[in-house]
Amino acid sequence: MKLCYINRKFPPSVGGAQELASSTVNSLKKTGIKLYLIVNKKGNRYLPLFFIEALFKILLSKSDIYHTGDGFTAILNPIIKIFKRKPIVTTVLGLDITHKNRLYQKIIIPCVNMSDKIISISEETKNECKKRGISQNKIIVINPGLDIKKYPNSKVSKDSNMMITVGRQVERKGINLFIRGRLNQLMRDNPKLIFHIIGDGSESEKIKDAVSQSKYKDRIFLHGRLSDNEAYNYYIKAKFFVMPNIYVEGDIEGFGLVILEAIFFEDIILANPIEGIKDALKYTSNWIDLKKEKIILDDIKYKKELKNLSWDNRIKGYLDIYKKLK
Repeated sequence: MKLCYINRKFPPSVGGAQELASSTVNSLKKTGIKLYLIVNKKGNRYLPLFFIEALFKILLSKSDIYHTGDGFTAILNPIIKIFKRKPIVTTVLGLDITHKNRLYQKIIIPCVNMSDKIISISEETKNECKKRGISQNKIIVINPGLDIKKYPNSKVSKDSNMMITVGRQVERKGINLFIRGRLNQLMRDNPKLIFHIIGDGSESEKIKDAVSQSKYKDRIFLHGRLSDNEAYNYYIKAKFFVMPNIYVEGDIEGFGLVILEAIFFEDIILANPIEGIKDALKYTSNWIDLKKEKIILDDIKYKKELKNLSWDNRIKGYLDIYKKLK
């Protein structure tokens, strides 16, 4: 079987979608499947040229199955359907389905619906597909995993007063409101608690402003974007990881891969269990609902557990789909 995997987002550009694509490809390679990649490694600015290149590469390719890596990349599905007449699998992430632009919806949703099978990364994303009329009998939910070998196995003692958050700083992540709200109770009740914020994005200035106005600003640290290894050092040392997402129309959290990373590093997670975050939290019992009236950090103990986080376990579902379509 020869698989053509196509994605508009791929490392070295950075982000959750790129991480998902890279881990998918790495796990597929381990299966021995013949893999032909058409991926954009140059970021969003290169997208117009990427789609032109992808068009010609698809026409010249000879593959048994074509897999488009997200809803936007599925704009290529009609070309595959018409000229290659081979089965198509599309992965859907969340925002690639819910993006509010009307023209986007009119173009992309029918393209996704051309797929023979659709892999949704969460139940929430599947529900969003349903709202838009995408055929439910095509959709299979397969949660993402971690490329385990890339993560360090360190046994450094946890700092019981250290809390972190990692991710792109956009409105739905809720960091701005968390600093202005719930963090005050946690800081007041835990006088030694320190909070490290890792990442950047469109909300960065609002987050800086929230920190500057906080009476606990001396215990809140902004690090901006860090390398993977630098971020892992914070995961390793921290006892707590926070993901205080909020609802933002048209911008859902498809899954929350950073939660799996926090689970891997044995952090206790404080989260707002909404959207795709609910799927990620299924893999641990070490989490606290941020809507809880009062959270006493000293009372929270980590419970040892078996963690089934590897992409190698998830990729079997992909192979089953390919085999049935071939």
